[in-house]
Amino acid sequence: MFGRKKKRAPGSGVIEKTVSYMLAVPREIESVQNPMEVIARLRTGSLFQTEQAELQDGHIKVVIQYEGDDYQADIFAESYEIGPLFTINHQLSEADYSVVEESDQGVAVVMTFGEDVLKAYHLQLKILDTIVPDMAGMIDFCTERVLSGVWVKLAAQSMIQPSPDYLYAVQAVSNENGQVWLHTHGLNRCGAIEVEILDSDEENYQNHSAILQTLGKRIISDHTFIEEEDAFMVGRMNNGAYIVATWIAYEEALKLYPEDILGGVCDREDGHNEATGVVYLYLSEKDFENKKYRHVSAINEYLSDNVLMMYSNEETLRMSALAKERLHYFTNAIKNEETEGIMKIGLEVDEEYKQEEDFREHIWFHIKEINGSKAQAVLTQEPYYIKDLHEDAEMEVDLNDLTDWILYTPEGLVTPDSVYLLEKDPDSRA
Repeated sequence: MFGRKKKRAPGSGVIEKTVSYMLAVPREIESVQNPMEVIARLRTGSLFQTEQAELQDGHIKVVIQYEGDDYQADIFAESYEIGPLFTINHQLSEADYSVVEESDQGVAVVMTFGEDVLKAYHLQLKILDTIVPDMAGMIDFCTERVLSGVWVKLAAQSMIQPSPDYLYAVQAVSNENGQVWLHTHGLNRCGAIEVEILDSDEENYQNHSAILQTLGKRIISDHTFIEEEDAFMVGRMNNGAYIVATWIAYEEALKLYPEDILGGVCDREDGHNEATGVVYLYLSEKDFENKKYRHVSAINEYLSDNVLMMYSNEETLRMSALAKERLHYFTNAIKNEETEGIMKIGLEVDEEYKQEEDFREHIWFHIKEINGSKAQAVLTQEPYYIKDLHEDAEMEVDLNDLTDWILYTPEGLVTPDSVYLLEKDPDSRA
């Protein structure tokens, strides 16, 4: 059992936002070498309104009006290097992959997010797409990820904001002893501390990572984060009990472990040494009252793929809107006999479980046939809150209640977010 050794003032989970630093890699570097042409694209672009754009010491300083708010951004040519911990987060065509790997030049956009961080991130994608319309890939230095230029274009031109998952990343670092150190990148630019888990292991780190993933998503959707040692509902375990998380300043957390722990002081010389907290769990209300917290491994036996993670209503609505905006990809794809699809549908729960008006349980169905706004479907899981509905039940579902969908194609899995994969010849992807 862990717990506070001595009383001290709790830390805040809210910090001043750091800058968001992203870079577009053009397929042809010549397309961005003339800064006046870049300024012209900014002024004539249709995705936002450029109020001011001036060239100063090789940097383009811009003021952009977008959805009622003004944003300042710094745009400049920049050489880049993809570090060893960077991940290729999207599937790129062979040609685009070669450009990203072989080039070392791109155009960076640096800005500070406003109050609505998802809106600001969406705007940053729109700026990148506007100034580099022939983008091979995009490097997000805040999350240490490389993204597809095709994805950026689709996301920039969409009416729906990208998933909060794009604003941060959960990185796993392991050692020869089987220890895994999980930590996020990107939450600082959203005005929150980064979160991490020490002393995870190779068998359970993916389930532990899901806890951090849910925390990050909720931080962004809720526009805030709890103070140190406060309680934060994350999800429900297989046994029906709630997962209640908290966090402790990393300096305090390290006192609970040997000095040579992976993620210790020696591993923080170049980063993860400020504005970060280590996540623990409260297993009961009494534990919370006494500020007794436990390592996430305390619930290992109750974690699995069927754990119910909790998202905000805002995120559920965003996912639903994107799924509906891109439903035509699903409808066209399942016409291929080699492609199967599942949909997540929001169904009304039993009266005894209704916590608010129109409270729904979002569950997955295998889709057999689509007829207009209806679909014949087979339930793929056991509901939590609908007693008379069971796995393998066949029923008609209303696509107006659609929350999400997944396609299983001969080339791989496709979601509303990854429809960029259907925009290119799959045989050409690396």
